[in-house]
Amino acid sequence: MEIALVLLLFLIVGFIIFLFMKKVDVFLEECRNTSLQNPGNGENEIRIICENPMMLSYVLEKTEQQKEFEQTSFYFYTGSREAAKRALTNEICDIALFLAEPENPEGGEYQRKSCSFTPNPFLEARTGVEIEPVERQKTRMYVLWKEKNVTEIEHRMISIL
Repeated sequence: MEIALVLLLFLIVGFIIFLFMKKVDVFLEECRNTSLQNPGNGENEIRIICENPMMLSYVLEKTEQQKEFEQTSFYFYTGSREAAKRALTNEICDIALFLAEPENPEGGEYQRKSCSFTPNPFLEARTGVEIEPVERQKTRMYVLWKEKNVTEIEHRMISIL
């Protein structure tokens, strides 16, 4: 009698575990299908680092005018000149913006482009603080990127700068 109860208990526990694992499988399959429909592999992401936040106002102004960037996620970083070089070398960022012509960072072939921009006021999204430039003179900006890592959307971004 006791053996029958233990066996019945094991059957019930096994059946409950089976049902639970079925639910987990369905959940994981739904997650996999969602990730295939919306790939998070960086195809629609652009990571930009600059040594002066005022450069971002120019980038934002350029991207807002282009419909092709509506589905693109932008990640902006600021830091020192050396931090920007490290971020590009370590592939933390795809594009780096500098105020003075940069030397090629270690670790690969980099493409460069220069353009001029006028700093514009912009709203800092998290705090809601508007940042106003002291001067609005045209300034030269240098764009640096590693050619082999750049996606099609990043190429379009570079071309409009």
